[in-house]
Amino acid sequence: MAQPGEGGGPTCSRIFSMADQRAFAGLSGDYNPMHVDPVAARRLLFGKVVVHGLHGLLWAMEACCARLAAPIALRSARVRFCGPIGVGDEVVAAIAFPKVGCVELTILAEEEVKTTAFLEFMPVTWKWSAAVKPREDFSTGEDCRELTFEQASTDRGRIPLVLNPLAWTRAFPNLAAGLPMLQAAQLLAITRLVGMHCPGRHSLLCDLEFCFTPASPVAPELAYAVASADGRTGKLVLHIESPGMVGMLRTFLRPRPAVQASMADVARRVRPDEFKECRALIIGGTRGLGETTAKLLAAGGASVRLTYHQGRADGERVAHEIAKAGGEAGVFHLDVTARPLDLRDSLAGWMPTHLFYFATPRIRRGRPGTFSPTLFNTFCQYYVEGFYETVAAVRALTARPLIIVYPSTVFLDDPKTDFGEYVAAKAAGERLGVHLQRILPGVSVHRPRLPRLKTDQVVGLLPVSAAEPIEVLLAMIRSLRVREGVRG
Repeated sequence: MAQPGEGGGPTCSRIFSMADQRAFAGLSGDYNPMHVDPVAARRLLFGKVVVHGLHGLLWAMEACCARLAAPIALRSARVRFCGPIGVGDEVVAAIAFPKVGCVELTILAEEEVKTTAFLEFMPVTWKWSAAVKPREDFSTGEDCRELTFEQASTDRGRIPLVLNPLAWTRAFPNLAAGLPMLQAAQLLAITRLVGMHCPGRHSLLCDLEFCFTPASPVAPELAYAVASADGRTGKLVLHIESPGMVGMLRTFLRPRPAVQASMADVARRVRPDEFKECRALIIGGTRGLGETTAKLLAAGGASVRLTYHQGRADGERVAHEIAKAGGEAGVFHLDVTARPLDLRDSLAGWMPTHLFYFATPRIRRGRPGTFSPTLFNTFCQYYVEGFYETVAAVRALTARPLIIVYPSTVFLDDPKTDFGEYVAAKAAGERLGVHLQRILPGVSVHRPRLPRLKTDQVVGLLPVSAAEPIEVLLAMIRSLRVREGVRG
């Protein structure tokens, strides 16, 4: 087998699954919803379940250790987490040995660098005196702290160093054969610290640096204290210490998910009967712009039906809030990318006069200076194919007049936008709307281009200029001349 410094450049690949995520959460204790809850994760910064940064790093280290001839210990590490690895993404790790005792790791997904690491190893030549407490896997019942920035900026504490040796060996057999258990427990404690303690629920690990010396006979804990805090960006720098190890973690406190207006807020802006002749089917009506539209219509006396793809609890929450305020709403599951699309059972005995189409994947930009057919096709699955199939499924049930609202974006008016794939797909959806209006008798398609509005889709580490949805959407609904359109 090779020693570090001999050869270089091998690669390995894998796809992380939800089962992998749950297993690593049980091993590490990091059950942050961003990593293990698909429904909650869709409302967070990346809009999807994200692989633990330390999970990706340990996987690459595992591949590296397969090439080493003798047990090793970490001397130092510099790691940068450049972007998220999504569950289901194909991940590639490139391994290089620039000199004896050093390893460079580069992890890529979606043709982008996600993690870089420079590791220095040393032989295991001393007795590692700090004991690690063995334990079974962590349970989902562990608390995930939800700190404000003020609380996080002065936080400090201690994380016990614990390890399930059997689970560790199953997950990383090469590391288990070579890396001291103390260092394994320290690496796992780092992800538990960031994801569960500080910054906690709304955390984002940016990079870390640490170095090791022979372990001293002190308590097996990872002590941490916030060394600096930037309120503008939410950046927190944590100093960490553990037996034989000192280091720094750079993290961010992510913005919390956007919360849409309540029925009480909506009711103050809507006349109780102004939409009473409207029966609105709202695709994607359980959060974001669809949720606010549903509440506006219901507050104005409309009968509404909401669809959800993943968030059943969100749909039931919105329908309950509407009903509690005296409105009428139903909710059912619909995946607009599924085939065939059949709404007979879901709409039995209730036919819409209006169809509002808010189905969308996570909106993200492509790589600068390029165009990604894969990303474009993802958007088209929702904005073109899904739009057509939904209209066709409704039209198969009724020939009555139908007003369709296909919200588009003012990004189409900006030739300098970085969201080329998104804009191209939305433009195709607009043109499809024109075509459907021409070929389907009694169908009227409205394509309002909305400004950037405050939803989960525009949450970022830095403040983003976005308008409040409620007034924009109310103006959009009123512009349809709802009652006149129904009567006509």
